Amino acid sequence: MNMAVDDILLDAARAGGGPILRTYGWDPPAVSIGYAQRADEAIDIERCRAQGIALVRRTTGGRAVLHWNELTYSFHCADGEGPAAYPLQEASRILGECLADGLRRFGVDASLERGSSPARGRLGACFASTARCELTCGGRKLVGSAQRRTRGALLQHGSILAGPEHLLLTQLLPSPGPVETSLAGASTHLGDWIVGPVRLESLAHHLAQAFGD
Repeated sequence: MNMAVDDILLDAARAGGGPILRTYGWDPPAVSIGYAQRADEAIDIERCRAQGIALVRRTTGGRAVLHWNELTYSFHCADGEGPAAYPLQEASRILGECLADGLRRFGVDASLERGSSPARGRLGACFASTARCELTCGGRKLVGSAQRRTRGALLQHGSILAGPEHLLLTQLLPSPGPVETSLAGASTHLGDWIVGPVRLESLAHHLAQAFGD
């Protein structure tokens, strides 16, 4: 349902209804895979079913993400509008700055990754490496994002980790191998940086303010 709603909002933005920012969660937890991934190579499908974890394909690219105790955001606008008036890299930077601003208002000092190269490969976990214009804290990845321009509109969506549940993805990969170590070492979550409970409703409010401004 979440990916279907994002698709509908993409069409709405293309028809002049944007820009649109959406924030949402997942129930039950789900793994999303990139549009170019083969499901049987990207994830252990039977293990997901056995643990009651849904599996869905994203409109955007990238690698597997476990949506569990996190806030997902999606941003939609028509070609030539807002960030979509710029090339992909600059659009990603603008949206990354909006995300960083919202996180700072929430009390988390996130940094925009300035690397010159995107993450490579179609297998493994999204949060095991950081691509250009994604957000880090303490040098570790906090927000994973993916962008696509299709049907005359821009869609960028991503996951903001609230707790350590994303590490369970290593149990759902066909061949975990060294990914478990790299995922734990390369990623962080809001619980590492916030004193007390992580209130995702408050984070969503601050993100909306930042994007609006």
